Amino acid sequence: MKRTSTPLLLVFLTLTLFLVACGVSDSPLKVEPASVSSLRLPDFSSWSAEAVCKVLSTDTVAEVLGRDLKSKPQPFDDPAYLGKGCAYDAGKGGANAYFAYIALAPSPLYEDNRRAGFAVREVNDFGLEAFHANGADAEQLWIKLSDEYALVVAIGDEPNPEGARLIAKTFLENVGGDQ
Repeated sequence: MKRTSTPLLLVFLTLTLFLVACGVSDSPLKVEPASVSSLRLPDFSSWSAEAVCKVLSTDTVAEVLGRDLKSKPQPFDDPAYLGKGCAYDAGKGGANAYFAYIALAPSPLYEDNRRAGFAVREVNDFGLEAFHANGADAEQLWIKLSDEYALVVAIGDEPNPEGARLIAKTFLENVGGDQ
């Protein structure tokens, strides 16, 4: 039995090393912490949903989703829950819908979601403060940018906290200049 198990072990180890070398692993994408204090963020009070849609390239969002976008980014204005933002549609696969959105939310929406959100988990190294919460359609990352505004990012069909962080960090770097 030793003869049979040794070659199988070697095959398993070789395959594992090959997959790791090719970039296939169980380790998630890691995004460095992001501080907003060093960014020169604009006054978001005059921003429209269309302006939010212009910040990120569709290639960036498609790369994070791992799928091509099926349509142009769609601006939305949802003053009751999310604020002014942009939705990205990457189509469906079976019963799953693949999408992302990013929005500039007034601070009261940030506070409401922190207080009444479902499964709220603190994030200690992003923005002035931040948290993840299960939204109605996807896990959301809420980031406090100032006393007036927050940023919310969500990715569906499955939670992708590091992807949400990458979208948020790219957005902030694009609007806030050099870090």
